Amino acid sequence: MSKISSLLLFYLFFFSVSILLHCCCNEPTRISIVGTGEMIFTGITESSPLGQVIDTVEQNSFSLNVNYEVEFVDNFKLPSVMNSAYGFSCEEAFQNRLEESSLSLTCDKAIVDDSTSLAAGEELRNLSDLVVSVDESSVFIFFSQETRAATKFVTETHTFTLSIDTSDGLTFESEGMLVFK
Repeated sequence: MSKISSLLLFYLFFFSVSILLHCCCNEPTRISIVGTGEMIFTGITESSPLGQVIDTVEQNSFSLNVNYEVEFVDNFKLPSVMNSAYGFSCEEAFQNRLEESSLSLTCDKAIVDDSTSLAAGEELRNLSDLVVSVDESSVFIFFSQETRAATKFVTETHTFTLSIDTSDGLTFESEGMLVFK
């Protein structure tokens, strides 16, 4: 029994040393955007100031969020018992980035913005007081109270289409439906 426990302690010691030697991140975790994400609408109300997922909106402000599918490409090249990406948090470096300049937001219904009529399929990115934020792997668009006050949506289901390119030439298109009352 003592031979088995000493052998077990021997392997446990080297396993622990391997984790300690390779837990530091010498290189960042490389990540790549590989797929289209789901479009989620979030409603902001007095009862839920942090927002909740919605499919119907009245006169309240709302946001549109798309988180794109990412894939871990590479992390640590040296052989080790435990890859540092799984054991510890390392800095992330994206191989491809979302290009904010290529972002396009359209709707399948006509919209009136500050008495200017936008036909179905026209770019909505320039709506009054619309807040657009693009980070490494997601897009966030906020329709504030001011935007909603200046914008008239027909009372029915609207399909929003968001299209964006990545720095390596991929184009992702996401669609989501929202009912306006």
